[in-house]
Amino acid sequence: MADAQRSEALRDLVNSGLEMLNAEQLSQDAPLAIVVLGAARGGTSAVAATLDALGVAMGRGALPPVFEDLELSLAIEEGRRADAEDLIANRSAATPWGFKRPGYSRFAADYHPHLGNVRYVAIFRDPLATAVRARLSSEADLLGTMRRTLAEYRRIKDFLKSCQASALLVSYEKMLENPAAFVDALADFCGCPAGDREAALACIQPSPADYLDHTRNNKSRGRLDIVERKRIRGWAQYLTHRRQAEVAIEVNGREVARVPADQYREDLAEMGISADGHCAFDVVLQEPLQAGDVVRAVVTGDPFDIMNSPLTYRPSRGWLQRLASRLGGTR
Repeated sequence: MADAQRSEALRDLVNSGLEMLNAEQLSQDAPLAIVVLGAARGGTSAVAATLDALGVAMGRGALPPVFEDLELSLAIEEGRRADAEDLIANRSAATPWGFKRPGYSRFAADYHPHLGNVRYVAIFRDPLATAVRARLSSEADLLGTMRRTLAEYRRIKDFLKSCQASALLVSYEKMLENPAAFVDALADFCGCPAGDREAALACIQPSPADYLDHTRNNKSRGRLDIVERKRIRGWAQYLTHRRQAEVAIEVNGREVARVPADQYREDLAEMGISADGHCAFDVVLQEPLQAGDVVRAVVTGDPFDIMNSPLTYRPSRGWLQRLASRLGGTR
């Protein structure tokens, strides 16, 4: 009996790396927002991916592996207050809904009153590991990143202390050590236990390959949409910084054009892929494509093609018929 009591007492001393603040504030009386707080390269993507698997709507254009709502993020960071508040109201139509952006603590106090029934998930990672990850991904200064990470954690601490909202504090290292405990705690905290638990567990991995690839400084995304005889169209953007992407077009391995992806497309703005819709490219070729030509589109600095590239040019049947008719008329 004494051994059993001792074992039970020792279990109470196990550090789960999970702590809840202001549990008495939890309420299901109003639309629910889940906001992830943390530092860049500090584990916020793992939390956001888990929330997505649990059924939390993470925003239009919030794609794996980082699940970041750039439309709302940029509205907040660029000081477009009215746009941000409209987007928050729109997001609140789906509950629960989530939002993740490293560094959001700088704006958290201003937007807290507009989020209604909000709960915060704050994740903390070893600052040295965070800084090394940033150096590997984007050649960031090691000591400078450690300083910024510690400052971010200080802002998060101060904000949570002042707002008195419900918050789940998470240790990144303990999350990796016991993912099941983290997923269960997160599901209970967010009120979404009906989500896909197995998919949520799969989100908790040390250094997942897709995340390592995604967080490269030159990482881009885009799509080669249309390849016509004299015209090539699509869209592209960098993921880790805001400067407009430059796209190189190759035909059969030879570069034939290089253009900025700065043209406006309404559909890209509507889908939340681009905050302002200015990330499309439209190339008019000097030399028309021939059947069988292989077209590639690559963002400069990124060794990988954008989506749907390469494409093999295959003339439409109508174009071939028109060409045959013209050739026949010249005989």
